[in-house]
Amino acid sequence: MAQALGTMAKYEDEGGPSLARIADLLRGASENPVEDIQRLRDWQVFNYLIGNGDAHAKNIALLYPESGSAPRMAPAYDLVAIEFLNRLGMRFNRNMAFFIGEHNVPEQVTRADWTLLARSIGVPPSSLLGRLKELAEALPDFARDTRRDLATKVGENPAFDRLVESVADRCRWTLRSVFGA
Repeated sequence: MAQALGTMAKYEDEGGPSLARIADLLRGASENPVEDIQRLRDWQVFNYLIGNGDAHAKNIALLYPESGSAPRMAPAYDLVAIEFLNRLGMRFNRNMAFFIGEHNVPEQVTRADWTLLARSIGVPPSSLLGRLKELAEALPDFARDTRRDLATKVGENPAFDRLVESVADRCRWTLRSVFGA
């Protein structure tokens, strides 16, 4: 997206594009802008919930089909749970690459910020908030199931529990702070 929008900056607070600008590009260029903007919404929600502050403009791409028709938003890639890595003792910037409303510091993001993001990308706030709640409720179980499957395939590792804990904490915090649950 950085290249498609003519910028080298990949982080919004360093001059990179906003999610609103990316949604505008999708609206004008995508073969299916409604679905691609929903995928953009889901991509940001998921990255927030797993603690991926490094989900930036060079991690979103357009995929052009061989047929020469209009592009689509590429499937998600480079999904890294930065929050989890920090729990393992690494030190990465926790700020989100894109602002959610007026904030990019995870603990400062409020329901009002999610509503502003929804409006800026052209989706109903109820749609974005509903998806945020749905994923925040589902991801902890998904993380536990994935942890169990991974341990069966490659053996136990204490880091697996830390990842599950990191995702569950972020989802619980989001449900409390945004929905009062």
